[in-house]
Amino acid sequence: MKLKWLALACSVIYCAASYGAQGDYEARSNAMATSDRFIHLHRLDPGNSPAETDLLSRGQMTAGSVADLGLALSFPLSIVNMPVMLGLSPGLQYLDSHYYAMAGNNLEAGELDNDSYRNEDLGFNLDVGVAMELTEGLTLGVSGRNLFRRELERVDPLGRVQTYRVAPSVTAGIAYDWSMLTLSSDIELTRHYEFADIDGSQYWRMGGELRATDWLSLRLGYRQDLEAKTAGRYSIGTGVSLGRVFNLDLVGMYGTDDAMGAVLQTSYHF
Repeated sequence: MKLKWLALACSVIYCAASYGAQGDYEARSNAMATSDRFIHLHRLDPGNSPAETDLLSRGQMTAGSVADLGLALSFPLSIVNMPVMLGLSPGLQYLDSHYYAMAGNNLEAGELDNDSYRNEDLGFNLDVGVAMELTEGLTLGVSGRNLFRRELERVDPLGRVQTYRVAPSVTAGIAYDWSMLTLSSDIELTRHYEFADIDGSQYWRMGGELRATDWLSLRLGYRQDLEAKTAGRYSIGTGVSLGRVFNLDLVGMYGTDDAMGAVLQTSYHF
């Protein structure tokens, strides 16, 4: 078995973020007429807002990120004269989660990025993949990412536990390559749950890459959640190659409901 290429890759992915707020004013019953902590909605005076101590709303922010530093290995094979490529990518993985929740009468905007509400961990993980060229230019592949399940737990100021996780996932994809243009599509075969108490998602993606020059590529893509739990997301990015040795990729993502994300990846081939 001949080793075809070796690559050292580093990527930083802001992979998930969500925020929410919930709250209401509770109406007081006749039996609680002596309590001044509850306010009738129809009695609220726009010119005389309730005191801070009367606020019963709660707000929360949840976010997580993953950074990988790995070694990508590729081994060419042949099955019934069909070119097959086996890929392995072991490496270090850094997880960072941020969870903040507080009652409305005790909410401090400056505390949102306080390190005391963050949790981090460094560990090992592994990606594997297989790709076969069915005909000239047409490639079919299957990959497994994050084969080792990892979790981060955080207790918020209200005493609730928030768990951010990276779990194994399997994806199947297909791509067709012309001289300067590549079109591809893939679908996740497994559902993944980035946060334990947030509904899981399963994505279908499609995109294209235009190789404008030998060193510059332009990319467009779209991602749709088959479970309709998260917003559809569009992406646009670019890739720069220096001497076919060093690669730099930058992608920005945007979707409905103010969904945003970014990916920065570098790799060195030798």
